[in-house]
Amino acid sequence: MTIRLYDPVGEVGPIEAVAPSRLDVSGQKRVGYVFNHHPAAEAIWARLEASIEAMLRPRASVRIDKANVAVSVPKPELERLAAQVDCVLVGVGA
Repeated sequence: MTIRLYDPVGEVGPIEAVAPSRLDVSGQKRVGYVFNHHPAAEAIWARLEASIEAMLRPRASVRIDKANVAVSVPKPELERLAAQVDCVLVGVGA
């Protein structure tokens, strides 16, 4: 019997620098939210949404609330959300 040990350390290839981008929030964008209601993040998420609503004053807000933290949002539901909004905030493993 032969036991082989492999070195798990690889070599990192060159990485291209990419200019940071920023979401243009002018013109009152439509904002989407996907949240799984993890108990540890409930208060933070509520404050985050309230801050976005107050500061950016989105033209529309669409929310998807996951009923179960362990299950993904069905693809058709995500596609409907994407068609209704300009940007989406996805939170806490949602």
